[in-house]
Amino acid sequence: MSLERELRICAPIRLRAQVVHGVGRGSKLLGFPTANLAIRWDKNIDDKDLSEEERAVLEFASNNATGIYCAFGSVENLPDGGVHKVAMSMGWNPSFQDIDAKVIEPWILHDFPEDFYGHYIRLTIVAFVRGEAKLSFEDLKVEIGADGDFVREALDTPELSVYSRDPFLLEAQRGHCCPKSCSLEPVLRRLPPLEADSVRVLLVRHGEAEANHQGLLCGGGNDSLLTDAGHEQAKDLARAVRAGLRTPLRLVGSSSLRRAVDTADAVASEFPKVQRTVCQDLKEMAYGTMEGAKISEIREFIGEVSKKWKDGQTKVAVGGGESPEGLVERTTAALESLVADRQGQTVLLACHSWVNKAMIASVLPNMGLSRLQDIPQRNCALNVLDCRIRPSDGKLEVQVLGIDLSASDSCRL
Repeated sequence: MSLERELRICAPIRLRAQVVHGVGRGSKLLGFPTANLAIRWDKNIDDKDLSEEERAVLEFASNNATGIYCAFGSVENLPDGGVHKVAMSMGWNPSFQDIDAKVIEPWILHDFPEDFYGHYIRLTIVAFVRGEAKLSFEDLKVEIGADGDFVREALDTPELSVYSRDPFLLEAQRGHCCPKSCSLEPVLRRLPPLEADSVRVLLVRHGEAEANHQGLLCGGGNDSLLTDAGHEQAKDLARAVRAGLRTPLRLVGSSSLRRAVDTADAVASEFPKVQRTVCQDLKEMAYGTMEGAKISEIREFIGEVSKKWKDGQTKVAVGGGESPEGLVERTTAALESLVADRQGQTVLLACHSWVNKAMIASVLPNMGLSRLQDIPQRNCALNVLDCRIRPSDGKLEVQVLGIDLSASDSCRL
C-alpha cells in the first residue's frame, strides 16, 4: 500500500508548546522518535485564562485538517539546538484505538542525544502533505518513513527552505525562550538582507477605524476615521518600524482613505526625510450596496460569498461592487508602479485588510485568491514582501517573508 502525497503550501502557522509524555510508541514501537505537544483540551478557545500560545495550539488542532504537515522546528534550551526539518502529524491516529483526543506529534528529522520532555518546541508549519489513514502496523511504519522522505525533499525547495531562517525559530537559539509576546522591532532587525535587484515592501493594514469598532462593513466607499485606539496602534507601529529597520525607509505610501492616510502619516512622522505619496488604487475593496452594513445582520450573505470565493469563484463581487480578481488586478498594478526604479530600497504602504489579503494570497505558492480568507490581517498588522521586476518579461515577482506582524501585541510571523 502506498498513500498519495501532495504538497499544499499554506500561509505559515507558528506554534510554541511544551513537550509532554504521550503513549510512547513512536520511538519504542515504530522506530520514529516523535514528540507529543501539550494541547489544552480542558479549555475552550475563547477562555480568557488561556495564554496566546495555548490558544494558538488549540485553534490549530481544532480547526485544521488532520494529517501530515511539513514544518521547521527548534527545541528551546538544548545544547544541540538549531532549526530542523519536521514531519508533523496532527489528528486522531486512526491506526490505534487508545486515542480520545486529537494529538500533535512532530517528528524532528534530527538525531538528538537525549529526550527533551518538558522543553518547549517552536514550529513553523508551512505545508500540508496528506490526510490521516487507518493502516496496519507494518504499513504504518512504511508510510511514516515515506512521509519523512517526502518532507525532507519538500523543505529543500526554494519556496519553503526560506522558513528555516524564520526569526520565530531563531529566537529559541538566542536564549529568548519564554516571551509572552514577539516584538515587531527585533523581527524587523533579523530579516534577511535585501537583494540588490529587489524592493522590500512593508505592507501595512491601517489602525482600528470607527467602522471596525462598530462592526460595519468598511470598504472603499467608507471613509471611516481612526479611533483613539487606532491612532495608538499607528504610533506603536511607527516607533517599532523606526527602531527595527536596519535600512533607510525611502517611501511611505497609502491609499486615499483617511484611515490609511493617518496611519501612514504616523509612520512618516518618525522619518522626517521620507517621501510621502497617496495612491487612489490602493483603496479597500468596494462593497457596493453592502457598504456600511452591520456585519451581524448580513452573516448569511457574507457566508454565501465566502463559500463562492473558497470554491474558486473569485469573480464574484460583494454587493455589486468589486471582486477579489478585480481588486488584485487594480492593487498589483499600483504596487508595480510604486516599486518601479526603487531597487535596493525599503518602502512602506498603508493599505487595507482585503487589499493585503488578496495581494499576499495571489503570490503565495499553491495558494491563490480562492484562499485569501486564510490570510490573517489585524489592524496595523505589517507584512513583509520582497518585490522584483523580472527583466525577462517585466512582470512583478513577489516573495512573502512575513505575515500579520504586530507592534501592539504578540506577533504571528
